[in-house]
Amino acid sequence: MYLIPIEQLEHKDIRKMKRLNREAFPKVERIAFDVLAELSKTDQFDFLACKDDERFIGFFLIAKNKADAYLIFFAIAKRYRSKGYGGATFIALQEYYPSKQIVLDLEEMTDEAPNIKQREVKKEFYRRIGFMETGYDLQYANKRFELLCNKEGFNKESFRTLLDEIKDIVNTIKAEKFEPVITGRKVL
Repeated sequence: MYLIPIEQLEHKDIRKMKRLNREAFPKVERIAFDVLAELSKTDQFDFLACKDDERFIGFFLIAKNKADAYLIFFAIAKRYRSKGYGGATFIALQEYYPSKQIVLDLEEMTDEAPNIKQREVKKEFYRRIGFMETGYDLQYANKRFELLCNKEGFNKESFRTLLDEIKDIVNTIKAEKFEPVITGRKVL
């Protein structure tokens, strides 16, 4: 399993990435593929395909700086789900960013959530592959997300710096206002 920047992909894999972007994300959450590709031309974002030999498996959109990598989007092609590829792609991600703190957010676990079981399965997956609870939440667009990290001793200030660095860019591409606030983990 390896990761490859979109700029280095063959056209057939780019077509697969476009299709997966449409299939994997609801329209209200989806960012147009061309916008994702443009983001990858900046120093703040990587748009990476996950490949196993010649097979296109999925992709990551990562916001990054010197110390952090923030997982914004992650998708696995339907035919490769539940076959061990998810964990393998995260091993490849940690090898791609060996010295960075990799952070991801999960939708808040509330009993009122219509997809609470799906959220619990997702959190358990991330815990199995080595992501740890940070003790912090991220709030934006009137939503709360739990933050997980691949390294012990989550560096909140470093992550806050990354959020500040990408805020203006994100606000040009998303309808809802991205004014992220890191708060202590709300105990449910």
